[in-house]
Amino acid sequence: VETDLAAMHPEMASHVAIFGLSTAFTVIFLVEWVCNIAANGSAFFKPRQIWNWMDTVIVLASTIELCIVMSAGRAADHQPSKGRGASSQFRMLRILRITRLIKIVRATRLVKFIRALRTLVHQMVITLKSMVWVVVLLVMLIFTFATTFTQAATAHRYDSDEHVSLALMRYWSSLPRSMLTLFMTISGGFDWEACLFALSDLGPHWVGAYLAYVFFAQIAVLNVVTGVFCQGAIDSAAHDHELLTQSVLAERQTYTDTLRGIFRQMEFDENGVTILEFQDCLGDENIQAYLHALGIDTADVWTLFKLLDVDKGNVIDLDEFVSGVLRMKGFAKGFDLAKLGYEQKVLHDELSKFMRRTDQSFVLLKDAGSAQRRMSTASGAGDDGESETN
Repeated sequence: VETDLAAMHPEMASHVAIFGLSTAFTVIFLVEWVCNIAANGSAFFKPRQIWNWMDTVIVLASTIELCIVMSAGRAADHQPSKGRGASSQFRMLRILRITRLIKIVRATRLVKFIRALRTLVHQMVITLKSMVWVVVLLVMLIFTFATTFTQAATAHRYDSDEHVSLALMRYWSSLPRSMLTLFMTISGGFDWEACLFALSDLGPHWVGAYLAYVFFAQIAVLNVVTGVFCQGAIDSAAHDHELLTQSVLAERQTYTDTLRGIFRQMEFDENGVTILEFQDCLGDENIQAYLHALGIDTADVWTLFKLLDVDKGNVIDLDEFVSGVLRMKGFAKGFDLAKLGYEQKVLHDELSKFMRRTDQSFVLLKDAGSAQRRMSTASGAGDDGESETN
Protein backbone atom coordinates (compact mmCIF):
# COMPACT_ATOMS: atom_id res chain seq x y z
CA VAL A 1 0.00 0.00 0.00
CA GLU A 2 2.79 2.41 0.90
CA THR A 3 4.63 1.70 -2.34
CA ASP A 4 1.49 2.14 -4.44
CA LEU A 5 0.65 5.45 -2.75
CA ALA A 6 4.21 6.69 -3.24
CA ALA A 7 3.96 5.88 -6.96
CA MET A 8 0.43 7.17 -7.62
CA HIS A 9 0.09 9.91 -5.00
CA PRO A 10 3.52 11.10 -3.77
CA GLU A 11 1.94 13.59 -1.40
CA MET A 12 0.27 10.68 0.48
CA ALA A 13 3.44 8.66 0.97
CA SER A 14 4.27 10.38 4.27
CA HIS A 15 0.73 10.45 5.60
CA VAL A 16 0.32 10.01 9.36
CA ALA A 17 -1.95 6.97 8.92
CA ILE A 18 0.63 5.21 6.75
CA PHE A 19 3.37 5.95 9.28
CA GLY A 20 1.13 4.72 12.10
CA LEU A 21 0.36 1.42 10.34
CA SER A 22 4.02 0.88 9.52
CA THR A 23 4.98 1.57 13.14
CA ALA A 24 2.28 -0.80 14.44
CA PHE A 25 3.46 -3.63 12.19
CA THR A 26 7.07 -3.02 13.17
CA VAL A 27 6.19 -3.16 16.88
CA ILE A 28 4.15 -6.37 16.38
CA PHE A 29 7.00 -8.08 14.53
CA LEU A 30 9.49 -6.88 17.14
CA VAL A 31 7.39 -8.26 20.02
CA GLU A 32 6.97 -11.57 18.20
CA TRP A 33 10.71 -11.77 17.58
CA VAL A 34 11.54 -11.06 21.23
CA CYS A 35 9.00 -13.65 22.43
CA ASN A 36 10.47 -16.30 20.11
CA ILE A 37 13.97 -15.60 21.43
CA ALA A 38 12.72 -15.75 25.03
CA ALA A 39 10.93 -19.06 24.36
CA ASN A 40 13.65 -20.82 22.35
CA GLY A 41 16.80 -19.24 23.74
CA SER A 42 20.01 -19.93 21.83
CA ALA A 43 18.23 -22.56 19.70
CA PHE A 44 16.53 -19.68 17.86
CA PHE A 45 19.85 -18.76 16.19
CA LYS A 46 20.93 -22.24 15.08
CA PRO A 47 22.52 -22.26 11.60
CA ARG A 48 19.77 -24.44 10.13
CA GLN A 49 16.97 -22.12 11.34
CA ILE A 50 16.79 -20.16 8.08
CA TRP A 51 13.36 -18.70 8.77
CA ASN A 52 14.47 -17.40 12.17
CA TRP A 53 17.46 -15.66 10.62
CA MET A 54 15.20 -14.15 7.96
CA ASP A 55 12.83 -12.89 10.66
CA THR A 56 15.80 -11.35 12.47
CA VAL A 57 16.93 -9.47 9.34
CA ILE A 58 13.39 -8.23 8.64
CA VAL A 59 12.78 -7.06 12.21
CA LEU A 60 16.14 -5.28 12.43
CA ALA A 61 15.60 -3.61 9.04
CA SER A 62 12.12 -2.43 10.05
CA THR A 63 13.41 -1.13 13.38
CA ILE A 64 16.27 0.72 11.69
CA GLU A 65 13.85 2.26 9.20
CA LEU A 66 11.54 3.40 12.00
CA CYS A 67 14.45 4.98 13.88
CA ILE A 68 15.67 6.74 10.71
CA VAL A 69 12.22 8.12 9.94
CA MET A 70 11.77 9.38 13.49
CA SER A 71 15.25 10.95 13.57
CA ALA A 72 14.62 12.57 10.19
CA GLY A 73 11.40 14.04 11.55
CA ARG A 74 13.18 15.48 14.58
CA ALA A 75 15.93 16.85 12.36
CA ALA A 76 13.34 18.59 10.19
CA ASP A 77 11.79 20.13 13.28
CA HIS A 78 15.12 21.62 14.33
CA GLN A 79 15.65 22.99 10.77
CA PRO A 80 19.38 22.41 10.25
CA SER A 81 21.48 24.10 7.60
CA LYS A 82 20.46 23.39 4.03
CA GLY A 83 23.72 21.84 2.87
CA ARG A 84 24.16 19.44 5.75
CA GLY A 85 20.41 18.75 5.84
CA ALA A 86 20.29 17.83 2.15
CA SER A 87 23.32 15.54 2.48
CA SER A 88 21.90 13.88 5.60
CA GLN A 89 18.49 13.42 4.00
CA PHE A 90 20.12 11.89 0.90
CA ARG A 91 21.98 9.33 3.01
CA MET A 92 18.80 8.56 4.94
CA LEU A 93 16.87 8.05 1.72
CA ARG A 94 19.44 5.53 0.50
CA ILE A 95 19.26 3.64 3.80
CA LEU A 96 15.46 3.75 3.71
CA ARG A 97 15.41 2.26 0.23
CA ILE A 98 17.63 -0.61 1.35
CA THR A 99 15.53 -1.35 4.43
CA ARG A 100 12.28 -1.20 2.46
CA LEU A 101 13.67 -3.67 -0.06
CA ILE A 102 14.49 -5.99 2.84
CA LYS A 103 10.94 -5.58 4.17
CA ILE A 104 9.63 -7.05 0.93
CA VAL A 105 11.11 -10.35 2.11
CA ARG A 106 8.46 -10.25 4.85
CA ALA A 107 6.01 -11.69 2.32
CA THR A 108 8.10 -14.87 2.16
CA ARG A 109 7.00 -15.66 5.72
CA LEU A 110 3.81 -17.00 4.14
CA VAL A 111 5.84 -19.83 2.62
CA LYS A 112 6.39 -21.25 6.10
CA PHE A 113 2.68 -21.55 6.86
CA ILE A 114 1.10 -22.48 3.49
CA ARG A 115 1.95 -26.06 2.65
CA ALA A 116 1.27 -25.92 -1.11
CA LEU A 117 3.31 -22.73 -1.51
CA ARG A 118 6.14 -24.17 0.56
CA THR A 119 6.17 -27.31 -1.59
CA LEU A 120 6.45 -25.27 -4.79
CA VAL A 121 9.25 -23.09 -3.42
CA HIS A 122 11.17 -26.08 -2.08
CA GLN A 123 10.92 -27.95 -5.38
CA MET A 124 12.03 -24.88 -7.31
CA VAL A 125 15.09 -24.53 -5.08
CA ILE A 126 15.94 -28.23 -5.46
CA THR A 127 15.75 -28.05 -9.27
CA LEU A 128 18.15 -25.08 -9.46
CA LYS A 129 21.10 -27.47 -9.83
CA SER A 130 19.43 -29.20 -12.76
CA MET A 131 18.57 -25.83 -14.27
CA VAL A 132 22.26 -24.87 -14.40
CA TRP A 133 23.07 -27.94 -16.49
CA VAL A 134 20.02 -27.32 -18.66
CA VAL A 135 21.31 -23.83 -19.42
CA VAL A 136 24.73 -25.28 -20.28
CA LEU A 137 23.14 -27.84 -22.61
CA LEU A 138 20.98 -25.24 -24.38
CA VAL A 139 23.93 -22.85 -24.77
CA MET A 140 26.03 -25.62 -26.33
CA LEU A 141 23.22 -26.60 -28.69
CA ILE A 142 22.41 -23.03 -29.69
CA PHE A 143 26.08 -22.12 -30.07
CA THR A 144 26.71 -25.07 -32.40
CA PHE A 145 23.82 -24.30 -34.73
CA ALA A 146 24.37 -20.53 -34.54
CA THR A 147 28.01 -20.93 -35.60
CA THR A 148 26.97 -23.02 -38.59
CA PHE A 149 24.23 -20.64 -39.72
CA THR A 150 26.41 -17.56 -39.20
CA GLN A 151 29.26 -19.01 -41.28
CA ALA A 152 26.83 -19.89 -44.08
CA ALA A 153 25.25 -16.40 -44.02
CA THR A 154 28.67 -14.71 -44.00
CA ALA A 155 29.88 -16.78 -46.93
CA HIS A 156 26.70 -16.00 -48.86
CA ARG A 157 27.06 -12.28 -48.15
CA TYR A 158 30.64 -12.18 -49.43
CA ASP A 159 30.16 -14.49 -52.41
CA SER A 160 26.85 -13.20 -53.68
CA ASP A 161 26.84 -10.38 -56.21
CA GLU A 162 23.19 -9.65 -55.51
CA HIS A 163 21.80 -7.51 -52.75
CA VAL A 164 21.60 -9.40 -49.44
CA SER A 165 18.13 -9.41 -47.91
CA LEU A 166 17.49 -7.36 -44.81
CA ALA A 167 15.99 -10.42 -43.06
CA LEU A 168 19.26 -12.32 -43.45
CA MET A 169 21.20 -9.40 -41.99
CA ARG A 170 18.68 -8.98 -39.19
CA TYR A 171 18.69 -12.60 -37.98
CA TRP A 172 22.02 -14.16 -39.12
CA SER A 173 24.57 -11.35 -39.52
CA SER A 174 26.65 -12.19 -36.41
CA LEU A 175 27.11 -15.00 -33.92
CA PRO A 176 25.33 -13.27 -30.97
CA ARG A 177 22.44 -12.30 -33.24
CA SER A 178 22.17 -15.87 -34.54
CA MET A 179 22.20 -17.26 -31.00
CA LEU A 180 19.48 -14.82 -29.99
CA THR A 181 17.42 -15.86 -33.04
CA LEU A 182 17.72 -19.55 -32.21
CA PHE A 183 16.86 -18.93 -28.54
CA MET A 184 13.79 -16.87 -29.42
CA THR A 185 12.76 -19.59 -31.86
CA ILE A 186 12.34 -22.23 -29.15
CA SER A 187 11.19 -19.88 -26.39
CA GLY A 188 8.30 -18.25 -28.25
CA GLY A 189 10.01 -14.89 -28.66
CA PHE A 190 8.67 -14.46 -32.21
CA ASP A 191 7.18 -16.29 -35.16
CA TRP A 192 10.22 -17.94 -36.77
CA GLU A 193 8.75 -17.96 -40.27
CA ALA A 194 10.69 -14.80 -41.23
CA CYS A 195 14.09 -16.16 -40.16
CA LEU A 196 13.31 -19.44 -41.91
CA PHE A 197 12.59 -17.66 -45.20
CA ALA A 198 15.81 -15.67 -44.74
CA LEU A 199 17.75 -18.95 -44.71
CA SER A 200 16.01 -20.02 -47.94
CA ASP A 201 18.31 -17.59 -49.77
CA LEU A 202 21.23 -19.82 -48.77
CA GLY A 203 19.66 -22.99 -50.10
CA PRO A 204 17.02 -25.59 -49.21
CA HIS A 205 19.46 -27.68 -47.18
CA TRP A 206 19.86 -24.80 -44.69
CA VAL A 207 16.09 -24.65 -44.32
CA GLY A 208 16.16 -28.35 -43.52
CA ALA A 209 18.95 -27.81 -40.97
CA TYR A 210 16.91 -25.07 -39.28
CA LEU A 211 13.82 -27.31 -39.14
CA ALA A 212 15.98 -30.11 -37.71
CA TYR A 213 17.15 -27.74 -34.98
CA VAL A 214 13.57 -26.73 -34.12
CA PHE A 215 12.42 -30.34 -34.07
CA PHE A 216 15.35 -31.56 -31.96
CA ALA A 217 15.25 -28.64 -29.49
CA GLN A 218 11.50 -28.55 -28.90
CA ILE A 219 10.53 -32.22 -29.27
CA ALA A 220 13.59 -33.89 -27.76
CA VAL A 221 15.58 -31.51 -25.56
CA LEU A 222 12.81 -29.46 -23.95
CA ASN A 223 10.60 -32.50 -23.30
CA VAL A 224 13.48 -34.36 -21.69
CA VAL A 225 14.32 -31.28 -19.62
CA THR A 226 10.69 -31.02 -18.49
CA GLY A 227 10.75 -34.69 -17.46
CA VAL A 228 13.98 -34.22 -15.52
CA PHE A 229 12.56 -31.21 -13.69
CA CYS A 230 9.35 -33.07 -12.83
CA GLN A 231 11.22 -36.15 -11.60
CA GLY A 232 13.57 -34.01 -9.53
CA ALA A 233 10.64 -32.17 -7.97
CA ILE A 234 8.88 -35.46 -7.16
CA ASP A 235 12.02 -36.95 -5.62
CA SER A 236 12.69 -33.84 -3.55
CA ALA A 237 9.13 -33.81 -2.24
CA ALA A 238 9.39 -37.51 -1.36
CA HIS A 239 12.62 -37.04 0.63
CA ASP A 240 11.90 -33.72 2.31
CA HIS A 241 11.46 -34.42 6.03
CA GLU A 242 8.97 -31.65 6.83
CA LEU A 243 6.88 -32.18 3.70
CA LEU A 244 6.78 -35.92 4.34
CA THR A 245 5.76 -35.33 7.95
CA GLN A 246 2.98 -32.96 6.93
CA SER A 247 1.74 -35.41 4.30
CA VAL A 248 1.65 -38.31 6.77
CA LEU A 249 -0.15 -36.23 9.39
CA ALA A 250 -2.69 -34.97 6.85
CA GLU A 251 -3.33 -38.51 5.58
CA ARG A 252 -3.71 -39.84 9.10
CA GLN A 253 -6.16 -37.05 9.98
CA THR A 254 -8.22 -37.88 6.88
CA TYR A 255 -8.39 -41.56 7.85
CA THR A 256 -9.28 -40.64 11.43
CA ASP A 257 -12.14 -38.36 10.40
CA THR A 258 -13.55 -41.00 8.03
CA LEU A 259 -13.34 -43.74 10.67
CA ARG A 260 -15.08 -41.50 13.20
CA GLY A 261 -17.93 -41.06 10.73
CA ILE A 262 -18.15 -44.84 10.19
CA PHE A 263 -18.20 -45.45 13.92
CA ARG A 264 -21.04 -42.96 14.39
CA GLN A 265 -23.02 -44.97 11.84
CA MET A 266 -22.35 -48.17 13.82
CA GLU A 267 -23.08 -46.78 17.29
CA PHE A 268 -26.78 -46.72 18.11
CA ASP A 269 -26.19 -45.32 21.58
CA GLU A 270 -23.25 -43.83 23.48
CA ASN A 271 -22.23 -47.11 25.11
CA GLY A 272 -20.11 -48.38 22.22
CA VAL A 273 -20.64 -51.00 19.53
CA THR A 274 -21.57 -54.58 20.38
CA ILE A 275 -20.85 -57.62 18.25
CA LEU A 276 -24.38 -57.64 16.82
CA GLU A 277 -24.26 -53.94 15.89
CA PHE A 278 -20.81 -54.46 14.43
CA GLN A 279 -21.99 -57.39 12.33
CA ASP A 280 -25.03 -55.49 11.05
CA CYS A 281 -23.00 -52.45 10.03
CA LEU A 282 -20.39 -54.53 8.24
CA GLY A 283 -23.19 -55.69 5.97
CA ASP A 284 -23.11 -52.21 4.39
CA GLU A 285 -21.25 -52.41 1.07
CA ASN A 286 -19.79 -48.91 1.42
CA ILE A 287 -18.23 -49.71 4.79
CA GLN A 288 -16.92 -53.03 3.47
CA ALA A 289 -15.38 -51.32 0.43
CA TYR A 290 -13.65 -48.70 2.56
CA LEU A 291 -12.24 -51.26 5.00
CA HIS A 292 -11.10 -53.42 2.07
CA ALA A 293 -9.34 -50.35 0.62
CA LEU A 294 -7.47 -50.09 3.93
CA GLY A 295 -6.43 -53.73 3.61
CA ILE A 296 -8.76 -55.08 6.32
CA ASP A 297 -10.65 -58.32 5.65
CA THR A 298 -14.24 -58.20 6.91
CA ALA A 299 -15.13 -61.84 6.16
CA ASP A 300 -14.46 -63.04 9.75
CA VAL A 301 -16.51 -60.54 11.76
CA TRP A 302 -15.95 -62.28 15.11
CA THR A 303 -12.15 -62.30 14.80
CA LEU A 304 -12.10 -58.69 13.64
CA PHE A 305 -14.28 -57.67 16.60
CA LYS A 306 -11.99 -59.44 19.07
CA LEU A 307 -8.91 -57.78 17.56
CA LEU A 308 -10.51 -54.35 17.93
CA ASP A 309 -11.82 -55.03 21.47
CA VAL A 310 -8.54 -54.41 23.25
CA ASP A 311 -9.91 -54.21 26.80
CA LYS A 312 -11.99 -57.43 26.31
CA GLY A 313 -15.16 -55.66 27.39
CA ASN A 314 -17.23 -57.12 24.52
CA VAL A 315 -17.89 -53.52 23.42
CA ILE A 316 -15.83 -51.38 21.04
CA ASP A 317 -15.55 -47.68 21.82
CA LEU A 318 -14.45 -44.92 19.46
CA ASP A 319 -10.77 -44.90 20.43
CA GLU A 320 -10.49 -48.68 20.13
CA PHE A 321 -12.11 -48.66 16.71
CA VAL A 322 -10.00 -45.84 15.26
CA SER A 323 -6.67 -46.97 16.71
CA GLY A 324 -7.36 -50.63 15.88
CA VAL A 325 -8.28 -50.00 12.25
CA LEU A 326 -5.29 -47.68 11.76
CA ARG A 327 -3.05 -50.30 13.34
CA MET A 328 -4.33 -53.05 11.00
CA LYS A 329 -4.39 -50.83 7.90
CA GLY A 330 -2.37 -52.09 4.96
CA PHE A 331 0.29 -54.76 4.93
CA ALA A 332 2.57 -55.71 7.78
CA LYS A 333 5.07 -52.96 8.50
CA GLY A 334 8.69 -53.32 9.49
CA PHE A 335 7.79 -52.41 13.07
CA ASP A 336 5.16 -55.17 13.18
CA LEU A 337 7.63 -57.74 11.88
CA ALA A 338 10.30 -56.59 14.34
CA LYS A 339 7.80 -56.76 17.21
CA LEU A 340 6.69 -60.24 16.12
CA GLY A 341 10.32 -61.39 15.93
CA TYR A 342 11.04 -59.96 19.40
CA GLU A 343 8.00 -61.65 20.93
CA GLN A 344 8.93 -64.90 19.20
CA LYS A 345 12.45 -64.69 20.64
CA VAL A 346 11.10 -63.99 24.14
CA LEU A 347 8.71 -66.94 23.82
CA HIS A 348 11.54 -69.16 22.56
CA ASP A 349 13.76 -68.18 25.49
CA GLU A 350 10.99 -68.81 28.04
CA LEU A 351 10.16 -72.15 26.44
CA SER A 352 13.85 -73.16 26.46
CA LYS A 353 14.09 -72.30 30.16
CA PHE A 354 10.95 -74.31 30.85
CA MET A 355 12.29 -77.30 28.93
CA ARG A 356 15.60 -77.16 30.82
CA ARG A 357 13.81 -76.99 34.15
CA THR A 358 11.57 -79.88 33.08
CA ASP A 359 14.57 -81.99 32.04
CA GLN A 360 16.26 -81.24 35.37
CA SER A 361 13.08 -82.19 37.20
CA PHE A 362 12.88 -85.46 35.27
CA VAL A 363 16.52 -86.21 36.10
CA LEU A 364 15.89 -85.48 39.78
CA LEU A 365 12.77 -87.66 39.73
CA LYS A 366 14.71 -90.43 38.01
CA ASP A 367 17.53 -90.21 40.54
CA ALA A 368 15.03 -90.14 43.39
CA GLY A 369 13.27 -93.20 41.94
CA SER A 370 16.56 -95.07 41.56
CA ALA A 371 17.55 -94.24 45.12
CA GLN A 372 14.13 -95.38 46.34
CA ARG A 373 14.49 -98.68 44.49
CA ARG A 374 17.98 -99.24 45.90
CA MET A 375 16.74 -98.53 49.39
CA SER A 376 13.84 -100.92 48.86
CA THR A 377 16.19 -103.60 47.53
CA ALA A 378 18.60 -103.15 50.42
CA SER A 379 15.76 -103.27 52.89
CA GLY A 380 14.40 -106.43 51.33
CA ALA A 381 17.84 -108.09 51.38
CA GLY A 382 18.24 -107.24 55.08
CA ASP A 383 14.90 -108.77 55.92
CA ASP A 384 15.82 -112.01 54.06
CA GLY A 385 19.13 -112.27 55.95
CA GLU A 386 17.43 -111.96 59.31
CA SER A 387 14.94 -114.61 58.31
CA GLU A 388 17.69 -117.07 57.39
CA THR A 389 19.52 -116.38 60.63
CA ASN A 390 16.44 -117.13 62.65
